[in-house]
Amino acid sequence: SPMMEAVDGNGGPSRGSGSRSRSPRKQAKVRAKDDTIETIEKAIKKDTNGTTLNGEEVDSKESRVALVSRSARRIEAALITVTKNNQGEGGAPVYCLAALAGVAGGQGRLIRLVPDVGHFWSHDSLPRELDRAHARPRDALPDEPLWAFWPAVVGFEPGTLPDHIQGPHKLDDVVTRNMTFVKWVKEPQQLYDTLSQMSFHRFGDVWPQSVWASERGLMPEAEVPSLALFSGHIRDVAWRELKSPSVEIDIDGRFLRLPYAAHRCHGPEKGWGMLRWMKGQPGCVFLLGLGRKWEREDASAECPVLLLRIFPGC
Repeated sequence: SPMMEAVDGNGGPSRGSGSRSRSPRKQAKVRAKDDTIETIEKAIKKDTNGTTLNGEEVDSKESRVALVSRSARRIEAALITVTKNNQGEGGAPVYCLAALAGVAGGQGRLIRLVPDVGHFWSHDSLPRELDRAHARPRDALPDEPLWAFWPAVVGFEPGTLPDHIQGPHKLDDVVTRNMTFVKWVKEPQQLYDTLSQMSFHRFGDVWPQSVWASERGLMPEAEVPSLALFSGHIRDVAWRELKSPSVEIDIDGRFLRLPYAAHRCHGPEKGWGMLRWMKGQPGCVFLLGLGRKWEREDASAECPVLLLRIFPGC
């Protein structure tokens, strides 16, 4: 079956060791005892004081000449969402990946995993295990909606983006080579708590008003993050025929209506059940990302803001 299509049945990851009758509402109240975040934070990192390799500091002068094995250069990150579009060759489906990786001090960093041949991933270039990432859990209740991408830890070798790959807002892009599946995040609540703690409460904390090209898009030349987490709540969800659902979000009193970019990964219902359930929650964490450069008829341009995923708030 095509990559990331919704699959009903017993093919997807289970919710781990919890009770079979545990609903998503109850599960959201349970703090997981999982080592996923610690695993993520054992990444290769560099800072002004030297080089950190898998959590151990290495002298920066030595690191310039030392040979490091390929296995030592591999890092791990938690995939937190995947979106699908039809911008592949001949209209073929391709995918965008966003993940949480570790940085010095135990804090997380949002990154966009990109191949070294372009902006998007083909189905064949991704680990086969991820085919089940949108499957219904084996212990799902009969009336549960189809939830978003189930988080998974992947390992890869970081590379350098070729000069011929052009485009705005590449600060968060990490070239990913030889990506492999490591494990499912069995109980994702700890991961969601971390994302909630990383979230901002105002747009201006990440994207100041001076970089906005319109009410729903940023200037392509603005040197700002392409991925950001915001705390808020959903005001409205609207169904649109032949398009993604439209979601109006409220971030500190500023209302923004955005397309739900991961709709193709939910199958025919396009995430409608999940979005309606999230609307009923007192608070959410929104993962927003910047789309590709879009040029208007008047020669002006912007990068539209997209709603990539919604997480339960703490």
